[in-house]
Amino acid sequence: MRTACWQNRESRRRPWTSRLAGRRPAGVLCEIVSGERVGAIADESIEFAERHGLGVISIADLAQFRRRTEPQVVRSAETLLPLGAGTSRVIGFRDTHGGGEHLVAIIGTADSDRPMPLHVHVECLTGDVFGSLGCRCGDDLHRAVTTMTARGSGMIVYLRPPGPGGLSTRAALGERVSQIVAWILRDLGVHSVRLSDDAPGFGLVMFGAIREHGLVAAQRRVLAVAG
Repeated sequence: MRTACWQNRESRRRPWTSRLAGRRPAGVLCEIVSGERVGAIADESIEFAERHGLGVISIADLAQFRRRTEPQVVRSAETLLPLGAGTSRVIGFRDTHGGGEHLVAIIGTADSDRPMPLHVHVECLTGDVFGSLGCRCGDDLHRAVTTMTARGSGMIVYLRPPGPGGLSTRAALGERVSQIVAWILRDLGVHSVRLSDDAPGFGLVMFGAIREHGLVAAQRRVLAVAG
């Protein structure tokens, strides 16, 4: 198998293409030079590969493929947690990349005939703990718990974002968060969900990730506290 990788020096340490092809995890690193600069840019690398009959794949493509095919979380703990709105089943998950911890609160029971209401919440210390008026995070979380308890069914996925050195763009964070949520749903055996409209605003990325895993995501709904 002959493949050209570009875009990241991680290729020196992680010959993922060899592993994916079922071969020994080994490869040869060869930097393509340019007549105008030391290293060739992406377009020049692609042109070189086409001229010599090589396949081309970026490290970003490999990372995305691994996120979709290799479990991104493992279940670590489970307990019953008494909340102000009632007792919930809480399950802890550990991130396989970086060891971050996430929580899932399951309120009531899932109805196989209807999508499970789902609220995805990214940790916000100032909003969740101190009730900051500078964001709506704490209010969104409280509303989700109260509304799902009143309806007798729902799931809240509470995620911790990457720390220093983590993902730097909203698009990358959206993709990462969405894949984590999809793997959590698969682990819990939840195949159909209805996303709340105040889930973290990653839009179609979340829907796409869930559906890529063979799960069903119904259209979003705004959570309103039942009167």
